[in-house]
Amino acid sequence: MRGRNLRYALAAMGVAGIVALVVLGVSRPASTGPAAATTATATATATATATATATATPATTAIATPAATATATPTETLIPVVLPTPVPVGTPATADTTTTPATTATSLPANPPTCTATTLGGSRASMPALAADCDTLLAIKSTLAGTATLNWSATLALDRWKGVSRWNSNRVRALDLRKSGLTGVIPTQLGNLTDLRRLVLLENSLTGAIPTQLEKLTELAYLDLSKNGLTGSAPTQLGSLAKLEYLWLYDTKLTGAIPTQLGDLAKLRVLCFDRARLSGAIPTQLGKLTALANLCLQNNRLMGAIPTQLGNLASLERLRLPGNMLTGRIPYEMGRLTALTHMHLARNSLTGCIPWQLKRVANGDLASLRLAYCPVPVLLTLGQTVGAGTYRIVGADKPGFVFTVPAGSRITFSMIEVSLCLGWCGGDAIVLENSANTAEWLCVLSISLEECGRNLSSEQGDRITDGQSGSTTGTGALFDSIVSSMRQGP
Repeated sequence: MRGRNLRYALAAMGVAGIVALVVLGVSRPASTGPAAATTATATATATATATATATATPATTAIATPAATATATPTETLIPVVLPTPVPVGTPATADTTTTPATTATSLPANPPTCTATTLGGSRASMPALAADCDTLLAIKSTLAGTATLNWSATLALDRWKGVSRWNSNRVRALDLRKSGLTGVIPTQLGNLTDLRRLVLLENSLTGAIPTQLEKLTELAYLDLSKNGLTGSAPTQLGSLAKLEYLWLYDTKLTGAIPTQLGDLAKLRVLCFDRARLSGAIPTQLGKLTALANLCLQNNRLMGAIPTQLGNLASLERLRLPGNMLTGRIPYEMGRLTALTHMHLARNSLTGCIPWQLKRVANGDLASLRLAYCPVPVLLTLGQTVGAGTYRIVGADKPGFVFTVPAGSRITFSMIEVSLCLGWCGGDAIVLENSANTAEWLCVLSISLEECGRNLSSEQGDRITDGQSGSTTGTGALFDSIVSSMRQGP
């Protein structure tokens, strides 16, 4: 009878009951009744928890079946049991692979140290702005450094801190920690160093995003965050750093589009995103960077056409666009880049011809494109008649414009009417005639390249206009072809 009671208790209490019996042994007959069952369960649960905490993981999780028969033996013995792997209270039974999020840039020590007179070289009251900069650096030290070691300390003079310079002022002016083994993130609190002129974190192992709070560094002229594991997109807020001259962000994991707001950086001389993961089109707004000398966007995922607006970069010396997915032709407008000495466009899908002016570029990979150079336009003089080819007309408005006459056609440069108006009015009016029928003519404004009139004879099946300026009701394949080929010279 005692054997049956024992099996009944095991079935009712489960594993917790088994653990209790293993620890305590069967020293008395199993009790029955609600009160006894409650007491036994509570005792077993408490004992099982204590045992699970202290017991090492067993080699197997199977519960061994005892060799007891239906008839209990007079002698009470312990039941041999192999326990399941202990699971601490509150821990899921399955493994949780979720990792603890890394410390964010805004997580700072609860009570960061403050800089002393020893650190500042004077009292805090006499240089409050420098004291605030110094306190900021102490507060972000561990977040920025990660596993690296920085000698920043409230007991060490600020001028001896690694990478920190104030350039004989009462503010921190430069932070240069290149190749310092940093493994943290860029703290948002760097934006509090509002007099910073130079920030260099080149070649470390920083991760995470570039903080948008860097927009507060309105005095910044030089920013280099290259060769880090930075992710996310390039903040559009960088376009508000009006004094920025150098922006280096190469060899990173930045994704997304190039911010169009970077076109507002009128003083920018270098813009470099080489070997990142940027996508989308090259913003046309970059054509506003007339001070830009170096534009490097090599080995990204950029697509679409090369913007014609890049032909406005009068100061550009180096252009690197290889290793993208750019398509279309090289804009004729890039032939105006007289300062250009290096040009790299390989490993794209460019077509058409290379502007003939780019022959003067001494360094680059244009030969690898296997594209012919565009023909050099022939300068037309008033009254000259020509056949198929590429031509240039220059009136009072320079540099004039270029156009192409299709095969099988001849035109005559018949008239030029110089515009004498205040302000922009579209340029001189240039008139081209169809040499096969002088009743057909085309008027073009030399600056805007807009039609100022067109007259086609009815013999060609086209409508006759009154010849007044601005009339464009006529149509014709010859003039349509010329208009579609026109571009600003040279």
